[in-house]
Amino acid sequence: MTMYVLFSLDKGPAAAFNLDKRSSAILALGGIFGMGLGSYMFFISLTSIGTAQATSLGSITPLFSSLLAVRFLGEKVTVQLLLGMIIVIAGTWLVI
Repeated sequence: MTMYVLFSLDKGPAAAFNLDKRSSAILALGGIFGMGLGSYMFFISLTSIGTAQATSLGSITPLFSSLLAVRFLGEKVTVQLLLGMIIVIAGTWLVI
């Protein structure tokens, strides 16, 4: 909802509903993979490795998001980004 409001302030309230076919397909695939496949895999991991380990591994999503943003979106590697990655890895390692 926040993203819609911010997008609407920048482009106008109806702009979010005027998507081309490619953008609509990307949104649909993101929803299917993110919510459908991601949730399914999380529930499988709960039964396979236990709650503590599954939720800890699930919390490393920001690490992968940061790596993908650097690789594909040209995000700059900053001290804060590196420190955040190290903290996420250390926290996950401590729990597992």
